Amino acid sequence: MSLPQTAARRGFRTFRRVIASSVFILLVSTGLNAENSPLTCNPPQLLFGDVQVGHERSLTAVITNHGAQSVTLLRGEETGAGFSTHGISFPLILQPGESFTFNVSFKPEGVGTVDGNLSTGIADDTLLNIPLAGAGTEAGQLVSSPPTLDFGNVRVGDSSQRSGKLSAIGQSVTVYSARSNNVEFSSPGLSFPLTIGAGESIPYQVTFRPKSKGVAAGTLSFRSNATDSIDPQVLEGDGLPEETYTVSLSWQGSKSQVVGYNIYRGTQSGGPYSMINAGLDPNTTYLDNTAMGGQTYYYVTTAVNSEGQESSYSNQAEAQVP
Repeated sequence: MSLPQTAARRGFRTFRRVIASSVFILLVSTGLNAENSPLTCNPPQLLFGDVQVGHERSLTAVITNHGAQSVTLLRGEETGAGFSTHGISFPLILQPGESFTFNVSFKPEGVGTVDGNLSTGIADDTLLNIPLAGAGTEAGQLVSSPPTLDFGNVRVGDSSQRSGKLSAIGQSVTVYSARSNNVEFSSPGLSFPLTIGAGESIPYQVTFRPKSKGVAAGTLSFRSNATDSIDPQVLEGDGLPEETYTVSLSWQGSKSQVVGYNIYRGTQSGGPYSMINAGLDPNTTYLDNTAMGGQTYYYVTTAVNSEGQESSYSNQAEAQVP
């Protein structure tokens, strides 16, 4: 590689080619060495701590030119398995007092401590070293218990809760989400992402709210950074029909010649109303066996003569079901 003519006229000298696992930066400038280098890095070293194998952690570094002259960054040398740099392209010119921000990531290839270095220099003269350190650790294991949550019998419209527990074994585990494959089961109390320390457990609640009668089944799956995906937690429950009440109605018979009555019901005072009797009722009493608990109903009746003519609504009666 040849330098631009402008650089050659300034007295820049040529440099040898550096072969490394990835390219960082190399400073080329006559008269600079480790003692009088104008470059500093903040922070002066990058410590990644423990990172699980198969995962990656990124840190930010800032190089600043404290000199009185501009500095041209061309390429450089990086050591240490699992370290890589991002966000820098060349050539990069730093004016006096100017800084440049980039990222360094650590993705361990195995378990154990890794030391590395990012260096800049001219040929054999090192101008700036940025020490790197990290440790690869085994991923933790996630366990959910009990393996099955049985909710038993729950009436449609009601709900029931059961408790579960998530535990981290070996290393801490971060849980990213929980998903039920049946909308009748949910776990609304968990907030993600959720980190569980090694050897620790957290409780959670699962709610069963049947939408129809009959047996309901589902699973609750957890997505995390654990070593292996755990088997989904099995969810079981049985939806019972909604509990119904009986409302007893009676009224005074019409003074006109009629053959029967129709009974109407609404959930708002003044209607609208819907007829609830299957056929014309000759009696002046009626049992509404389809009333639901906690509901308020409004009833009216009409009289029908032999020609099929129907009267207007009677006065309204209100019934509050407990």
